[in-house]
Amino acid sequence: MQSLSKQTLAYAAGTILSKLQGFILLPIITRYLTPHDYGILETLTTISFFVSIFSTLNIDAGIGTFYHEQPDDRQRRSIASSGLWLNQCMCIILAITASIVVPQFVRRLQGAAIYSDTLLLTIFTALLTGTASVHSTVLRLKFKTFHFNLMTVGGAFLTFLLSFLFVVNF
Repeated sequence: MQSLSKQTLAYAAGTILSKLQGFILLPIITRYLTPHDYGILETLTTISFFVSIFSTLNIDAGIGTFYHEQPDDRQRRSIASSGLWLNQCMCIILAITASIVVPQFVRRLQGAAIYSDTLLLTIFTALLTGTASVHSTVLRLKFKTFHFNLMTVGGAFLTFLLSFLFVVNF
């Protein structure tokens, strides 16, 4: 029971720190963005959410389900690496598709051509986030608390920094 409490606290700390970024960014967003710009940001956030769903295809849940059912480390590594490779292939396919489709789609929208690069950047960021999610699951399953928290907090810091720069330079 003590081990469970310790592990829960260790993993929760990294996750909570990563979720604080939205709270910290809110005053910055409301100060620098007009309602129109905020609407664009929310649209990009929604697109990012859906791309993340398609990039992971819940592979992390599948890894989590079958990882500890395997009798030895070799088969566990096989489950983890298969999931990671499947995720990487899916992300590459989505990135190539987005690179082809997004410029065509944006050209058809009147006045939206200036957002083509921003939309592509949002999609590629979502793909990286999806990949990081699968890697985080593997780290958590291997009980690598330090690496999990380092990846979670590092990713949150990078997201915070990029979001801040995006908002200030939008």
